[in-house]
Amino acid sequence: MKLNSPRKLVKLGIATIAAFALAGGCGADGPGIDGQGADGPGAVDDDDDDDDTGSSSGSSSGSSEADCPTQATGTSATKITVDLTWDATIGVLGGAGELVIWIKSDLTFDGNEVTGVVAPCGSYVPPVQANALLGGAKVQPIIPDSLWDSGLIPTNPAHGTVSGSNIGATITMDPSGQALGVLMNDPLNDLWPATWQELNTVDVDQSGWPGTTAYPAVGEGFGPPPLDIFPNGPKASELHLATRTVFELQGKRDTCTSAKGDVIVHHFDSHVVGCVVEGGGPCSVGQVNFIDHNRNDYIIGEARYEMTQVSDGASCAEVRATLPM
Repeated sequence: MKLNSPRKLVKLGIATIAAFALAGGCGADGPGIDGQGADGPGAVDDDDDDDDTGSSSGSSSGSSEADCPTQATGTSATKITVDLTWDATIGVLGGAGELVIWIKSDLTFDGNEVTGVVAPCGSYVPPVQANALLGGAKVQPIIPDSLWDSGLIPTNPAHGTVSGSNIGATITMDPSGQALGVLMNDPLNDLWPATWQELNTVDVDQSGWPGTTAYPAVGEGFGPPPLDIFPNGPKASELHLATRTVFELQGKRDTCTSAKGDVIVHHFDSHVVGCVVEGGGPCSVGQVNFIDHNRNDYIIGEARYEMTQVSDGASCAEVRATLPM
């Protein structure tokens, strides 16, 4: 993956890692790339080419645009995977994991130009491990699939170019940004504020709370995020998040109906803008500050995408099922 700097740090905390998920929706989806042709989605071609650049060999290696049929429109599913690592802090053990984001694209192809609309369809964020000081549980906020499937999350315009409709054709999708749970004049370029109080929040999921609601994972070893430094102190049963992400996709078609490539992460920002106390009411300003301020520096490693064609009118559930974890 390409970065704006050799080592990019993302300030996210035990609670705010869920924001990644949201953010995900954002992005230059990409590839729809089926570009000129069977948009991307994809089927998995019989050619077992492991080259992420997408060049195929033998009978599948199209040397001319006639190798793949062209089409004016198409719908594609895209999965973005970002490698994350984080150092130990006063409250969290160091670790590593993958962020996964799913996106659906409805694209139109006009010569070498690609335009369309993209919609976030799901996310997975890795759990972080609290140390003994904060109880030792794993914390993993989850945004329910029902939100991604609801149609409440705003879509985002997409624009890019393809070099042709043949296998091996290059695909470049311009940077695309989306703000979720917050209103921004220019998500691509606006500065992200230092504090959550500076955000102009919006109730994305119509829950009655600002931002987008995430719920802590439950099960053996998992626990809700703490609201102070005491192991037996109050915990959060809901987190309300605001995020902004800007991704750029660059890759190649590896079959007539699929593509792979690199993701450039331009922005990956979040704040916790509210929460609900477990067994109680809304968090105090101090409790929200605790979660929002006590965050790790997440280091972004490689980022990549894979895209494949799906049926027109496909649901977000179909997108997630087509490109599973």
